[in-house]
Amino acid sequence: MIFTSQSIASAGNEIYSERRDKVMTQLEGGVAILQNTPVYARNSDVDYVYRTNSDFYYLTGCDLPQAVMVLIPESKTPFVLFIDPPSAMADIWGTGNYTLSAARAAFSADTVYDLADMENKLSGLIRGKEEVLYDFKSEAMHELIQRVSTARWGPRPDTFRDLLPLIHEMRKVKSAAEIELMRHAINTTCAGLNESMKAVEPEMYEYEVQAVLEYVFRIKDCPFNGFPPIVASGPNATIMHYEKNKRQMKDGELLLMDVGAEYNYYGADITRTFPVNGKFTKEQAEIYQLVLDAQTAALDSMIPGVPAYHCHKAADKIIRDGLFRLGLITDPNTTWQHLLYYYPWINHSLGMDVHDAGNFGGRSRSGGYPLEAGVVMTNEPALYFGERWIESFRRAMPRRHQIEPDSIEAFLEQIMPVYQNYMDIGIRIEDDVLITPDGNEVLSKDTPRQIDEIEALMSEKSHFKW
Repeated sequence: MIFTSQSIASAGNEIYSERRDKVMTQLEGGVAILQNTPVYARNSDVDYVYRTNSDFYYLTGCDLPQAVMVLIPESKTPFVLFIDPPSAMADIWGTGNYTLSAARAAFSADTVYDLADMENKLSGLIRGKEEVLYDFKSEAMHELIQRVSTARWGPRPDTFRDLLPLIHEMRKVKSAAEIELMRHAINTTCAGLNESMKAVEPEMYEYEVQAVLEYVFRIKDCPFNGFPPIVASGPNATIMHYEKNKRQMKDGELLLMDVGAEYNYYGADITRTFPVNGKFTKEQAEIYQLVLDAQTAALDSMIPGVPAYHCHKAADKIIRDGLFRLGLITDPNTTWQHLLYYYPWINHSLGMDVHDAGNFGGRSRSGGYPLEAGVVMTNEPALYFGERWIESFRRAMPRRHQIEPDSIEAFLEQIMPVYQNYMDIGIRIEDDVLITPDGNEVLSKDTPRQIDEIEALMSEKSHFKW
């Protein structure tokens, strides 16, 4: 079935109802409580742009600030919603919410109460329940639960449990509807990156390229970024999460863009690195191809039944061999020299959050949990050459890997003549990969990765050349 934003919206209540039912089958005499994110003041009477809580939206389809969901499996009204109803002033300023009856219809709630009555109502809703599940990270909710559960009347719940691990396990595998939303966000991001590659030229500022990217996002119905865009040129490309985007780009430098559009609360996360003048230098191409080869090796391991850790090991082997071949490490089997250039962890899940829910076993040498069909993960090896990496390496190796400072300095002295040829090169290549029943699909294939394809695209005329 092909889902559009309209078909998802019309089927939305059924989708959220199925998710809530799945949660309630795991409560076993308990009650689940979750509150949406509040609105935060930016300055004076201006608020930050609102983004609903991913877990709350996943179960309710409701984006009303501070709304509270209560799930009570044994009740005649298992889905209770608390909202902040509209006021006269809110209506005037255009910030009015749903009425109680309108919210009940819109979100298929069994009962809707005024948020102002929540504490009194909640005491009755949890009375006699064996356990209460809620977000343990929410200090305000923790205090409220403890307050209402210690009322003098009625038995106190026996146990309290964090609700989020239960939801996050559900969010790990994406439905067809979720994947279709992600496709739109990813395709939009590819289009933005392609236009950015065509538009960039020496002497432009990083923020000018960001403007091109975000223009494409907006005209393709993606009003928000999934995360602050990284538009990093020259030495800034060696900063993993550089976000200032203010530097003027120079001829002969690389530009690293790590960006993602968000569509109906589902996001993309794609990185491309390309030359500001449209042509890779010999040294840039050497490092770029090494990173690309590592990404290809990792992709071959991204299939059902294979733990994510194996992807990292596949990429790690390619990069170590390449660094040794280029004279940038002295031992291809080293346990520490390669850490001057990169972090070996190259995957994370993707969905409603850029680093999405789901436990895949971390860096466990036993391999962690196997990948499953329906999981969407990034594949993003990288190499960085910069002064900050050298200094970080000097500090970290004795502490984390018990390497003697003399051994570190001897290694640096030996490789530094070669290292200088690659100074200020930072290359990351990141794609979004869907695990399929018989392998995988690179969802972000519509923006080029090969060197010749990038250079060819950059030779095309942009709508934004000025």
